[in-house]
Amino acid sequence: MCGIVGYVGSKKASKFLIEGLSKLEYRGYDSAGIAVIDNDKIEIRKHKGRLSNLVDELSNKSAEGTIGIGHTRWATHGEPSDVNSHPHQASKGDITVVHNGIIENYNELTKWLKSEGYEFKDFGTYTTDSCDYPDYALPVAEAVANKEFDFGILICGTGIGIGIAANKVPGIRAALCSDTFSAHATRQHNDANILTMGERVVGPGLAIDIVKTFLNSSFEGDRHIKRINKITEIEKKYNK
Repeated sequence: MCGIVGYVGSKKASKFLIEGLSKLEYRGYDSAGIAVIDNDKIEIRKHKGRLSNLVDELSNKSAEGTIGIGHTRWATHGEPSDVNSHPHQASKGDITVVHNGIIENYNELTKWLKSEGYEFKDFGTYTTDSCDYPDYALPVAEAVANKEFDFGILICGTGIGIGIAANKVPGIRAALCSDTFSAHATRQHNDANILTMGERVVGPGLAIDIVKTFLNSSFEGDRHIKRINKITEIEKKYNK
């Protein structure tokens, strides 16, 4: 998970940005940085490691200005480093951004599925605009539950919310996986029919390995059938 803060006011922005980022440390991160506008110039200070490293840098090289943004992040793409830390700046130095997440997994996964000959339907989303994950979880879950498709793949920021939404549809067993062992085990033991992943958690290469493992693993049956049947009974109890 990551944290983003911003400040626009009449006081020194860096002080408020650091205070804001410190309140978001519980979310986890491996780098921190801020960008402040000072006399029409964007000053960036960023450092891998703990927020205290950034504070030490600011004590030696302050960033003045009353407008700024700050970010703590996990380096899910590339190694943790000062260069890979946010904020990032355009080559001309006139635009600086911090952001959570990308859509690389979506693009890479659709390319891989096509290359492997899988037939699938793309339910979206098709842009980077903010959206509500239940709107996409529902049609995918319904299509799988109605046997229109054998499996579904759902991706949101963490893979958690979209999986919770999908599991509200009777007959759906959506499993969040961030590694190949879990993908293999949930097919073998849980007969999972929807795979969920976190865009901010899993990089494209690992995402493809997880999908490959999920699709190539089979339900073992045996003692697990009884457990799946008990899950079905719970659904029936609360869906009268």
